[in-house]
Amino acid sequence: QPQESQSTAEQDGIAKYNAHVEAANYVTYSFGEDLAKYKKYNQPQLDGKKPLEELYSSGSSSAMTTLQDFLDKAIAMKPPMPELDQPARDYSDAVAKATPVIRDLENYINSKSYSSDNGAKGRELQPAYLSSMEKLVVAQANYLNAIDAKDRARIKAEFDKAEKDSLAYYRIGSIYYLKESMDAASGFLNGEGLGDKKEAFKTSLDQFNAMMTSYDTKMRERN
Repeated sequence: QPQESQSTAEQDGIAKYNAHVEAANYVTYSFGEDLAKYKKYNQPQLDGKKPLEELYSSGSSSAMTTLQDFLDKAIAMKPPMPELDQPARDYSDAVAKATPVIRDLENYINSKSYSSDNGAKGRELQPAYLSSMEKLVVAQANYLNAIDAKDRARIKAEFDKAEKDSLAYYRIGSIYYLKESMDAASGFLNGEGLGDKKEAFKTSLDQFNAMMTSYDTKMRERN
């Protein structure tokens, strides 16, 4: 009986974690991209620094209600998972506050009302839009980082627990070291070069290659 309840608790935990991942993946773009485009294209026009010709609309408000539903569903599931539930709650709150502002601005832009009022309503909405979007950008990043940290902890625990020299050990080990090498290469991917991470990158990549080679060997042995 205790083992059965432990198994159910584990399954519930996996289901909840997967619900959080589903919520995180529902919006496949960064709200930071929307904000950057707004600041690049719309703000200069509304601030009078460029001629008011055509305003950019992100169209992101259509996804907001469903995103909030996904987040709230994951939070409500058992067991409690504070390391994900709290960032999800903050994200859900930021979504709820940003949605009406984003929708008002999108309706204004899509109807091209700025042509008739010379951007007056846009300038009125802009401070609330910028403020709510900045909070949304931070909340999204915090939530994605929390899921990534949980995922890494899960992979590390699975790797540590796996029977050495087994197929499972080399499979999870290759995932673990691939993530390690991607971390070390993050500066390179951002165009900053490897810097002081060069040795760490080489080490983790070598370990990844060793794991993959051993995994292939094990697979051939089974066949």
